[in-house]
Amino acid sequence: VFLTLTNQTTIEFQGNWSAKRSAQERGELFRNPYDLGRTRNFQQVFGPNRFWRFYWMLSWVAPGPTGDGVVFPTISRMSV
Repeated sequence: VFLTLTNQTTIEFQGNWSAKRSAQERGELFRNPYDLGRTRNFQQVFGPNRFWRFYWMLSWVAPGPTGDGVVFPTISRMSV
């Protein structure tokens, strides 16, 4: 659940944890660039529609993921 809400894979978690620790030692703030906030992260993984939130469990009828699998939204590219 934590990885979904922070938009990380297990490998990214390890790298981000190390980067966060290094930033804290320098007195800086580190933020995962792919962390769009809990709601947007959840929507990116499970889809934007609340009614169909667990539609992904029915893989044979669920729509495919959005995006191309190469480029992902980041904080710097997000328009608020």
